[in-house]
Amino acid sequence: MTPADEARARLAEEEVRRLAYVDSVTGLGNRVAMLQEIDELGAPPREGRAFAAFLTASVDELSTVNDAFGFEAGDRLLLESSKRLRQLEGDGVSIARIGSNTFGVLLCDLGPDLAEAQRQVRSVIDRVLDLLVDIVDLGSGVTVGTGACLGYVIWAPEDADLGSWLDARDYIVTNDANEIVKCSEIARKRSRRMNGQRRVQQFEQRMLDAVHERMMLVSELRSAIGESDLQLFAQPIVDRDRRVIGYEGLIRWQHGCHGLVPPDTFIPLAEQTGLIVEIGDFVLEEACRVLAGWAQREATRDWTFSINLSERELRVPDFVERVLGTAEKHGVPEGRLKLELTESVLHRDIDRTVRVLQTLREAGVMSSLDDFGTGYSSLSYLRQLPVQQLKIDRSFVSSIVDDAQAAAVTETIVQLGRIFDLQVVGEGVESEAQFQKLCELGVDAFQGYLFGRPERVTAG
Repeated sequence: MTPADEARARLAEEEVRRLAYVDSVTGLGNRVAMLQEIDELGAPPREGRAFAAFLTASVDELSTVNDAFGFEAGDRLLLESSKRLRQLEGDGVSIARIGSNTFGVLLCDLGPDLAEAQRQVRSVIDRVLDLLVDIVDLGSGVTVGTGACLGYVIWAPEDADLGSWLDARDYIVTNDANEIVKCSEIARKRSRRMNGQRRVQQFEQRMLDAVHERMMLVSELRSAIGESDLQLFAQPIVDRDRRVIGYEGLIRWQHGCHGLVPPDTFIPLAEQTGLIVEIGDFVLEEACRVLAGWAQREATRDWTFSINLSERELRVPDFVERVLGTAEKHGVPEGRLKLELTESVLHRDIDRTVRVLQTLREAGVMSSLDDFGTGYSSLSYLRQLPVQQLKIDRSFVSSIVDDAQAAAVTETIVQLGRIFDLQVVGEGVESEAQFQKLCELGVDAFQGYLFGRPERVTAG
């Protein structure tokens, strides 16, 4: 090989290494480089092993800058942030960009004293936040005030000689670089829930346990849908004479180990993972089956069955076809199936929601606005939505006897119902006094423990 060939080979090798280990925007090491550096702390074994720490930090305003001024401006924000963080490099501190909006800070050899290690970590955290939380000039007359969130984990290698008196909640023991980064990221994501511009969270084992528990619950919920472990319960809705006029369907999960799991435990998970669409299909199928059975008996043929509708379900492209197809398959009479939606479901695309509900209304599927009175734009929704019913939120009903303001709100909702020709239902009725007060105010129908608790529902 000639000297020229060797030179070209070296340049090619350096370019490959640069692409593999260097972030193209900031010039910092990337995630691969940082993981390799963490790995090198754990091998080969050496004497006097000490604590180390890993911090992950993100700048709050990056997505806003990208949306408002373009990705070039966002890259300038990242570049400016990286330049500031570079001031920390040296003396056992390494910096990398490990995600689209995440910097990693590695603190090596913090010593065997946990209290001293914590002190050093807190000192670096303060410096990181001082550097990132500031007014940043992005050029072209654009400035932005930045906030930051930060998570961190302190760890010791597996062969470290640690004192038995140390509080194991304050650190983890591992040689796994991916585990270290993951723990720090879990803490950072927790910090995003806090208020303020300088948000910090240390990793604690309970956070990882919560993540594992959540993932296990999601897996079990997915299996429950396929294995028919979900059950449909229903609570009666009565008129002013206490006669049953319908039911609201409520989903329950019969867990093999935990027994009956309430919806507020698993419905948020289903919403986040998209499983709510499959659950919604199950509830719709069961509700139509029940309505078909009720239609065969004179005593029940006029009852309605209400099911709750999530935002994810409403956004499914063939949602209307799913509803109408299931109702037609079971022979559900018109006006008996009712979809309940809250105002939070309506915020994204009110025009599409109106079209969907109108199409369903024309086909004989009713709709109801649940938890009415708690949203900030209820009247504007009422003017647009083709709903046939309002359900007064239970927070007003619970205090209606002794709270004049709650009574006034309820009376106003009843008046709105009259104006828009809507049935008004009071939810969460638990006492005779509440029932009588709601009757005085003109409420049409009632639901709550006073009239019956949720029970397994059948078509018979």
